[in-house]
Amino acid sequence: MGVDDVPLDDKAKRMRDLLSSFYSPDPNSPSKPPSTSSRFATLDTINTTTFDADQYMNLLVQKSNLEGLLQRHVDMAAEIKNLDTDLQMLVYENYNKFVSATDAIKRMKNNIIGMETNMEQLLEKIMSVQSRSDGVNTSLFEKREHIEKLHRTRNLLRKVQFIYDLPARLTKCIKSEAYADAVKYYIGAMPIFKIYGDSSFLDCKRASEESIAIIIKALQGKVFSDSESIQARAEAVMLLKQLDCP
Repeated sequence: MGVDDVPLDDKAKRMRDLLSSFYSPDPNSPSKPPSTSSRFATLDTINTTTFDADQYMNLLVQKSNLEGLLQRHVDMAAEIKNLDTDLQMLVYENYNKFVSATDAIKRMKNNIIGMETNMEQLLEKIMSVQSRSDGVNTSLFEKREHIEKLHRTRNLLRKVQFIYDLPARLTKCIKSEAYADAVKYYIGAMPIFKIYGDSSFLDCKRASEESIAIIIKALQGKVFSDSESIQARAEAVMLLKQLDCP
């Protein structure tokens, strides 16, 4: 009788009992009786922790004939063989798991050691980059301040140049009737005229106001002209409103 000849339920139960007895033996709790019924109803104690071999043999001899004893011998030999096979498989599987766990722990240890080395190298590189960055910032600090100062001066000069060029720009806009651009330029220069219009840029302010007066008359003429389109008259109204004209 081989392992495959044992019914599936009996084999599964036997494996479960074997695992239970291997991992969590409890002498105070007897094992469950086998699921299959046997004609030796009083011989179930063979699967318990209170098993008595002499008592078992006496009961077996009393309740069985010679043929029954021989059959019981064959059955028990087959069960012993199956249990030995299951135990070998159990030991082999647990040994494989132990070896796999050991290999995994070794790999983890090697990875951690390699990671520590890599982290140390990375930290050294970061410190080197930071040191070089600090050196570059220190060497370029004065130059950067000088460049920023030049940049602010350049922006200021561009604004000043715009104010000086404003009268000429407005004149060109009047000739080309680009009144929208003229109004945009003039409104952009108004904050400077309010602060410096009576001192540094007095001439530019007067010339710009003269040009704006011409533009206002032209826009008012468009508003009251019947020959202009509705869209052109509406644009003229909007420009006059930006110039605070009634």
